[in-house]
Parts: sequence; C-alpha cells; structure tokens
Amino acid sequence: MSILTLALVALPSVPDVRAHFQPTYVDGGCWVDSQRPWGAGDPDRFYRIAIFDASTSSVFNPCANGCGDDGNEDTVDGVTFDECSWNTGCGGWDIGDPEISKVIPRNQGAWFYFCLWDDDFDANDSLGDHWFYAIDHVSGTYNNNNAAPYYADNPIGNVCGNDVEGIGDSNNFSITLRTWFTDDNGPVFTAPPVALDNGAESPTDDDDTLEFLWTPATDEDSGIVGQFITLLDVTTGVTVIDTHFVTGSSISIGMDPGANIPFPPSEGHTYRFWIGAKNGYFPHLTDRFGGDASTLTWSDPVDVLVTSALPEFYCTTSPNSVNAEGARINYGGSNSISANDFQIIAAFAPAGQPGLFYYGPNQIEAPFGNGVRCVGGSVSRLNPPITISSPWGEAIHNLDNTTSQNVVNIQPGTQWNFQFWYRDPADGGSNFNLSDALMVPFIP
Repeated sequence: MSILTLALVALPSVPDVRAHFQPTYVDGGCWVDSQRPWGAGDPDRFYRIAIFDASTSSVFNPCANGCGDDGNEDTVDGVTFDECSWNTGCGGWDIGDPEISKVIPRNQGAWFYFCLWDDDFDANDSLGDHWFYAIDHVSGTYNNNNAAPYYADNPIGNVCGNDVEGIGDSNNFSITLRTWFTDDNGPVFTAPPVALDNGAESPTDDDDTLEFLWTPATDEDSGIVGQFITLLDVTTGVTVIDTHFVTGSSISIGMDPGANIPFPPSEGHTYRFWIGAKNGYFPHLTDRFGGDASTLTWSDPVDVLVTSALPEFYCTTSPNSVNAEGARINYGGSNSISANDFQIIAAFAPAGQPGLFYYGPNQIEAPFGNGVRCVGGSVSRLNPPITISSPWGEAIHNLDNTTSQNVVNIQPGTQWNFQFWYRDPADGGSNFNLSDALMVPFIP
C-alpha cells in the first residue's frame, strides 16, 4: 500500500525566499513478512527528494519524470527534483545528506517530499512510487511491504495512476531531515532616523531627553521580525545602548519621567543613533541546524549634540573710562535659526565711540588692548561698526542669519562665541577695550 501525505509548511509573502530540504538518515526496517522494505537488497529501488510550491493546479505528477533536476526552479511549474540514489541495505541507511533548494513564488507554500521509486515492478517488490511528506521526523503509515493482495491506492492513485500495492504494516519507515528557509535580501531603510528637539528635527538637543523618529524598514521577501536600537556616545567612544529590542517608530532616551529608556545624556557630548531591523517574520528564517538565520540590517546613523538651552556668559571684562566693571555683553530674542531674531547687546561702554561685534569658534582668554580677548579662531566681523549710544553706553546688533557670511557659519547645532570691541581714548593705554563674551548654541 502506498502513502501520500502532504501539508503546507509555510506561505512566504513574496518571492526570493528560498526553501531548503536536506534528508540525512533513513530507517526502512527489515521485519515485515520477511520482505526487505524500501528496496533493501534490490538495486532497482531508488529514492528521490523534491520541493514543490503551490503554484500549479495539480500538486505534482512525478511518475513519468525519472530522476534528476528539472532545471527550472524559479518558474511556476512548481517542481524541483534531485538526488536519485538506491537503497541496498537493511534497517538504518545514511543517505549522504543531499540538499536541494527552491525559490518559492509570491504567496505560495513549500512542500517537501521523500520518495521511494521502483523501476521494475517485479514480484519481489512492492510496486510504484511512494511519496512521503517530510518535516523534521516523518513516519510513514501502511507502507508497501507485501506483494499481495493487490488493490488500487487512494489517494496516490489520483497522482500516479492506479498502481497496486500489498497491504503492509504501519509505522515501519521513518526519515530524519532538515528543512529551512533563507532570504538573501536584508531589510531596507528608505531614510536614516531623525533626532528631534522641542518637537522639530534638530542636530542638537537642549534638554535632558533625546528623542528619535524613524520610518520602519521593509523586507518584501519575508517581512520584519524585530527592530533594535544602538546609541553610541561619540565623545567618549562608549556604546551606551547596544542592540536593544524596540517596537514602534519612535523612542525617547533620557531623564524625562515619560522616557522609554532612562539615561542621563551629558551636555557637550555627541550621541549617534541607529535603528536596526531583522527580517524573517513569515516564514521564520533558519539555518540548517534550526538556528536563526535572519539578517539584522542597520540604518544610516543620525548624530545629535547635547547643548545648553540658553547662551552662556564667559571670560572677564576690564574697567573702562565710564564704568569700573567695564563693558558687559548681553543678548535678546531667541537663538533659533528659523526665528532669526537674535540680538547681541553691549552696555556700559563710552557713549559716542565706535564699536564692533565679532564672533568666532574658539573660547580663549588673552590680553588685548586695555582688556581681554575672549574669542579666537577664524573670526567674523558683524559690520557695519556701531556708534555707542547714551545713556547706558549701549550697542545693539540684530543678527541676520540670512546674510552670505552668517548663513555659512551659523547652522543648527553649531556654537559661536561673541564679543564687543570698542574705542576708549579717554582711558588711555591702547585706547580700546573689550567686553566679556557670550557662547550661543544655535538651534533650529
């Protein structure tokens, strides 16, 4: 009696998921009616292994095809044959771990089969083809073990014609095997994640909680089974969060009570953030030993600099002819680039004298004129010069972020240092002096 058992193993959602099948051991037994089942000692008994997809109207019809590979695994004919050989022994049989694979078309399933194939139909044999659905460990039922009496099989007769078999005993044949799916194409990110500050995209963050937003990755072949994040402190070189599983498309990391992950970001440090995705949601991707074979793919990173929320005063000022404490710098408006309303202000300088604001990238402290120069590096003058007004000895410059000079320098996430230089002939000496300085972190 022949057995045909079949079941749908998995339904990959789209192409390019490859099904693999590797039988490793056969136990055919040697004890039924003095017959040697599965061709023991009979060299015209062959085995065949096959993978079929569900794209054909009939599942398969292997009877007239013989051995070998049909060479057309990626088409909708639904068939991959390979690895014909013969069983010449009794009992356990190591078949040499053959492997076949097949690309499974869109929305189709994978069927795995192991078959005994008998060429000559002689009286010493059980007759015909016997296909067994294979998964992990398969035990056939009512196998072909006796030449008589004869009768037509069902359902194998619907596949291979009305071949006739004797009534045999059950559960005397088994195989061990491996089946697995792989997907060579990993997840795809359409864009890197973005860092948010005060609800807007920003390369800086002026509070104690980092926020990130991303577009989830896709994998057209096997879907996304999980997302992971990594956070690196670029300033120290320390990975502070390593491949942490997350859900959704946003996360907050910091000291806010509502943060998803508690972490104290350090002011002045740059943090680099990645989002990763692993494929293999359906079917699950495994290696031949049952281990996870999903591909973890990382997005491009995004960097965010943790800054102070407000400008900071630094350096010293020196007495001038009108004020024992010297000229002092201040500011008005906001340090937002988009607002473009930032003002640099100086006070307590000698009225009627000319002065000039300038800015640069570095903080220094060096004697200069009658005072201290606090801004270094390649400095930029904020022309034109300003005449100091009465009664507070005040000078004001409205910083225009759209001028050719400023639009190059003053970008979100940058920090610039400002100082006021002014003439002071009444004080003698070098006849000029400077205010203290202001560091301004610019935000979007």
